Amino acid sequence: MGYLSVFNLWPFLQPTWVFNSAIAVSALLCIGLAIAWTKKYFRTSWEALLHFLVVLDIFLEGSLIPVHDSRSFYWCAFAFAVLIVGYRLHLRGRSRATV
Repeated sequence: MGYLSVFNLWPFLQPTWVFNSAIAVSALLCIGLAIAWTKKYFRTSWEALLHFLVVLDIFLEGSLIPVHDSRSFYWCAFAFAVLIVGYRLHLRGRSRATV
């Protein structure tokens, strides 16, 4: 949810605020990842890495690309969702096969 929210906000912000919000959102999401890691939310470290890549994308897009006037980020969000949900379903199927 944070991914889509921040990308929908950026077209209305000045480049300085895009950069600042990228750092702030990335920091908050990293804190959330750390909490999720300690609470054993992730079934494997690969799953945690996939979630971290979403955070890294927000940081890199906000710090390297000054203007965000495109809606192509929806394709990135879709790709991340396919990867993360697909991997989670793969893990679920693998755990059922071993039981």
